[in-house]
Amino acid sequence: MGKKIYSLYLLKCICAFFVVGIHFPFYGKGLLLPLIVVAVPVFFIISGYFVCPSMDNKEKSLSKLGGGRLAKLLKLSLY
Repeated sequence: MGKKIYSLYLLKCICAFFVVGIHFPFYGKGLLLPLIVVAVPVFFIISGYFVCPSMDNKEKSLSKLGGGRLAKLLKLSLY
């Protein structure tokens, strides 16, 4: 596995709080609404970046993705 990108982990954490904020009323929500609405797609984009293996070696990457990782993701998303 490659080097960890802590700034993306931080952005994903902030987006997770914004996603939770969608469901709760709070003071100033109208001001943050554009950021809150964008949080869901950004969260999924970052998650996809971390899930997708590096594309340096395509055969190795495809075997990793097909070797159970995709099945695990589908299983998690369906339950």
